[in-house]
Amino acid sequence: MKFILFLLVVAAAWFGWQKYEEKRLEVAHPAQISAPVYAEVRLNAQIESREIEQVWFVATANETECERANSTLLGKVLAEIGPRARITTSTCKRELEPRYQRFFRNEPSHVTYLSMGRGDPGEREMRMITWGVTAEESARICEVVLRQPRTWKGPVQCVPARAS
Repeated sequence: MKFILFLLVVAAAWFGWQKYEEKRLEVAHPAQISAPVYAEVRLNAQIESREIEQVWFVATANETECERANSTLLGKVLAEIGPRARITTSTCKRELEPRYQRFFRNEPSHVTYLSMGRGDPGEREMRMITWGVTAEESARICEVVLRQPRTWKGPVQCVPARAS
């Protein structure tokens, strides 16, 4: 009888822990992000005689997550590009300007840009836009990024530039 009581206590504790973990994960990785805080990282590079600007936007769940996303992006971007580019902005914003909000609706722009959607609760909506290039060059940049190996589970696509 004591053994059965012991098993019931262990089972109850295990189920309680599982519920606690589910709740903790839901808070850390909400299924729906209704009021995102946007991480924004901008970098500039001088390539031949042109100034190229690349912008990354990430829709995060809160300010703390935004700061973490910014430093993660900075680390990845600097590791990939190194000394060829300089970071001009790394900030968190509660609201994006209307001209940037359209990227999160996957609306065409004058350049092709990368759209990364959520496929897992830990993933966040991201966009990568490159300015200072032609529509054809932006499409090639996006295609090169698409061919890179990744573990991202969400939809990843190039949103084509609108026809001129």
